[in-house]
This record gives sequence, C-alpha cells and structure tokens, in this order.
Amino acid sequence: MLNKERAGDIFDRIRKYSTADEVEVLFYGGKSALTRFANNTIHQNVAEENYGVSVRTAFDGRTARATTNKFDEESLGRVVQASEALARVQQPDPDLMPMPDAGGGAHATQTVPSRHRAGISSRRPRSRPNSVPTLSAKLSVSRPTTNSPQQGSSRRRNPSRGFSTLAA
Repeated sequence: MLNKERAGDIFDRIRKYSTADEVEVLFYGGKSALTRFANNTIHQNVAEENYGVSVRTAFDGRTARATTNKFDEESLGRVVQASEALARVQQPDPDLMPMPDAGGGAHATQTVPSRHRAGISSRRPRSRPNSVPTLSAKLSVSRPTTNSPQQGSSRRRNPSRGFSTLAA
C-alpha cells in the first residue's frame, strides 16, 4: 500500500538521482477487482493493487516525463535517467509554466469557494425552491422577428428552425 510516508520516501530517492533544474513526481494507482461469471457460477475472481510514479524533469524550458510501477532503487534511477534523457533532446518551450512549489502544490495557493448559503440552508427542504429566484425572471431574451438579416449579421431568421446561416 502506498501511503504518504512511503510516497515521501520515494520522492526523496527520485530527487537524489535527479540532476534536473526541476522535478515533479505524480503518484497514481489503487486497488481493482473483478468477478467473472459463467453458467451462473463464479468462474474467476481477480483482485490487484498497483501503484506507479510519473517523473517529469525540466532543463531550461525543456521537459519530459517517464513512468514506472517499480519502486526499487534501480528502477527509480532508470526512470529518472529516462526522463532526463528525453528532456535534454526536446526543443525549449518558451510557454512552459514552472512546476508547482513544494508544500501542497497548486492547492496551497488556491482558495476553496464556499457554496454554503445560510439563507437557503436554514429553510426546510420543501420551501427551498421558493427561496431561489428563477433564472428566467432575471433574463430578458430578444430575438429578431423579421426575415431580413440583422445589421452586421450573416444569419437569417427561419421561423420553423431558428437561425440558419446565409450562403454567400
């Protein structure tokens, strides 16, 4: 099983092997299971647990990624070498964004929006729809009523099908 402490240990070992300017490690995996039936009986029952790491390295605007699902020293060293070798032969990308800072990544700087509305949540479930204004009352939709094209528009009103594009 991959827990936070083991993932931290794997990241430290990957960082030790890397010579890149920046290193990003994504952990993925979990448990999966399936049962196959034949003639109304269980024919096969399979369960597995598999985890892996995806290592991205960057050198001066060049980046690449390599993955493995083996966590021994040799495999971690090989995945870092593969990612770095691929990154070195890439063309620099001037639009490449920097990797997230350590300590929580992107979630450390983002605020979580609050969807709690005290005025609505304090009401009973049956009365909640009455406390939410309808969207149609707040919107006013105007549609052309003639068959002539609108000024600056290449569309014509077709009463039976809505708008249709004019052929040039």
